[in-house]
Amino acid sequence: MNLGEAKREYREVLEAFARLDEAVSEARLEDVQRRLDGVHKRAMRQIDQYTTRRFLSVNQRRGMVTKLDRLHQEAHAKVVAIAAERRGE
Repeated sequence: MNLGEAKREYREVLEAFARLDEAVSEARLEDVQRRLDGVHKRAMRQIDQYTTRRFLSVNQRRGMVTKLDRLHQEAHAKVVAIAAERRGE
């Protein structure tokens, strides 16, 4: 998984969550956040494997991880914003 794939997976999870017509329950919110955490975990595992095999520098790995973390934080913020909007907050 590269960062493009991670971005696509985050977008798919967010789009699926945004399409739901039902009220946002705590269980649903936790499920979506768990799915986002799964995307992050898989991407981190791939980054680690990629950097180990390719012998990339620490700075290159750090840059990839920083970008992934930013994507992850943005996705979580969007989920919270969608949930707040649906709850009328």
